[in-house]
Amino acid sequence: MALQRCAGRLHAHTGKLYLFAAGAKLSEGVSLARTDAITRQMIDIAHSVEGIDSVPAYVGLNALQVVNTPNITNSYVILKPFGERHRNAAQINAELNRRFGAIKDGFAYALMPPPIQGLGNGSGYSLYLEDRAGLGYGGAPKRARRIPGCSCENARHGLSG
Repeated sequence: MALQRCAGRLHAHTGKLYLFAAGAKLSEGVSLARTDAITRQMIDIAHSVEGIDSVPAYVGLNALQVVNTPNITNSYVILKPFGERHRNAAQINAELNRRFGAIKDGFAYALMPPPIQGLGNGSGYSLYLEDRAGLGYGGAPKRARRIPGCSCENARHGLSG
């Protein structure tokens, strides 16, 4: 991950080596074979985008509920190393989403992983971690795991912020 210190803050950039998911949701009741065909189309699209190395896919896997669902497909988009590509993960993700728009048989998407693993906005809130102690990226996940407890403790004492 690329980090940059500016104005006393640590900003996580889009220097990822993977995209969290490229997936699709098709209509309820479609066959696994139809979902497989859409998955293959998505893989072909992904391989045509500069900077993508491989796309392992899981047809029928509903990763959110950890069950087999014939109308869902998921994959991980593995990016080429930084020296072998000319764009960052966010730019590649945006192009994938534009190209996936051509798929009319379902809702296809690509997602960025959170800047710090385990601290994404999928939980309904977002926060910004500032490295005032100068610990660098290695110390960020350890400190980040303490934040939910601190937030609950502050809420119990009527503090916010």
